[in-house]
Amino acid sequence: MDSLFPEMPKDLQALSDDELQAVLDESVEAAALIDKDDEKFLSGLSAEEIITEYKAGAEQIKTLRAEQTARVEAHDNF
Repeated sequence: MDSLFPEMPKDLQALSDDELQAVLDESVEAAALIDKDDEKFLSGLSAEEIITEYKAGAEQIKTLRAEQTARVEAHDNF
């Protein structure tokens, strides 16, 4: 099964701000499609698989947002 969310880059610090934002945007969009119970997006997945993916995606979004916050704080403290 392919993940419903984009692949999480191994080294977030290596990403540009735009690249980080793009991964975050894709992740948020995937979560929104799950929230809408989009039949095309969720096609062929069991409820358990969807829940598992959603939980992993939520953690991914938290991690991406934390990286963005860390960058803003580092910039502000520079």
